[in-house]
Formats: sequence, structure tokens, C-alpha cells
Amino acid sequence: MKFFLDHDVPDEMEQLLRYWKHDVMRLREVLPSTATDSAIFEFAQREQRIIISCNRNHFLKLARETVEKDSILPG
Repeated sequence: MKFFLDHDVPDEMEQLLRYWKHDVMRLREVLPSTATDSAIFEFAQREQRIIISCNRNHFLKLARETVEKDSILPG
């Protein structure tokens, strides 16, 4: 699996995921630490990565908005 770790995720989580042979990318490796949640979410989507963050509520909101925008609603 491909994961994207937000800046607030402990290094131990990265080590554990890599031990289990997962593909792990950290925010600090690819985006500035000042990147907005929206920019982080868009990057993770483009890279088809699962976001792991302690900032759960902001990313859930972005995910809901994306699903609503992409959904074709009847009527």
C-alpha cells in the first residue's frame, strides 16, 4: 500500500510501515511544512496515497467535499 504521512505523524509509524514493506512518503520530503491541508490532500490524491494524520477532521471534510463534488446526483 502507498501511504502519505502528515508532519504530525511520529517517525515510529514510518518505521513500522516500512518494516511491513509499504511505500511511505512523508510530507516533509515533498511539500513545504506550510502546505495547506487542501494542497496535502490534492497531492495525496494525485499520488494515490492514503493519508495518515493526527489532523483527522480537516482531511475528512476535504474527502467528503471531494466525494460530493465528484458524485452524480439524480434529479
